[in-house]
Amino acid sequence: MGNLNSRGKILWLSNLSSGIQYEAMKAYAEDVCKAYGYTFEIVYGDMFNDPAGNLNAIKNAMTDDVVGIVASQDGGIKDIMAEYPEVYVA
Repeated sequence: MGNLNSRGKILWLSNLSSGIQYEAMKAYAEDVCKAYGYTFEIVYGDMFNDPAGNLNAIKNAMTDDVVGIVASQDGGIKDIMAEYPEVYVA
């Protein structure tokens, strides 16, 4: 999963699961994370942007090495930030 030199993991709470935009975002995020020493994982958000569904998706992906979340969905952001105040959210 991660490597020994990793600075931590960045999660992408994605509103996409396929297509040109998804592939471009995924490739860009993987390259940027690798360049700066982070690992990267995609978390698929709730298809209806439901706050509880998005929080649950993040909870299921959360590990001790997660340092940041890039959110493409806004449902549940306040709840995610309250649950994980030590994790940066963008």
